[in-house]
Amino acid sequence: MTEPVRRNLLAGLDRLAPAKPEPDEAQIAAVAERHGFAKPEAAAAPAPEPAPAAPSPAPRAAVPTHASEDNGQQVVMRRKRKLLGRTQQFNVRLRPETVDIIYDEANSRDVPIAQVIEEMVDAFQAARGRAAH
Repeated sequence: MTEPVRRNLLAGLDRLAPAKPEPDEAQIAAVAERHGFAKPEAAAAPAPEPAPAAPSPAPRAAVPTHASEDNGQQVVMRRKRKLLGRTQQFNVRLRPETVDIIYDEANSRDVPIAQVIEEMVDAFQAARGRAAH
């Protein structure tokens, strides 16, 4: 018995693409220089003095970081997750204003988004006279 042969769905597409001309070395060098890349032989030369920096935007909250053990780069630390019995995933589309309210509440109290939604459900049920779960 012979093995089935699979069709190549991309066969023939290369004839539809226009041929791209190869850039010459002068073009590559001009673009590299314009974007601050140095030639390998010029890498040992001292770097020119940098231009004064533009004023920075409003200060942001500090994000905790630590140096990675394997390469020494700064890595953003994430919050530890607690096991709270939340096993069901619930995907929903909301208006941007609703999402902003949920995230603002969660971030201001440093609690998970799921907790904010659960508290909203509890408040809704209490307002309707039902017992919370």
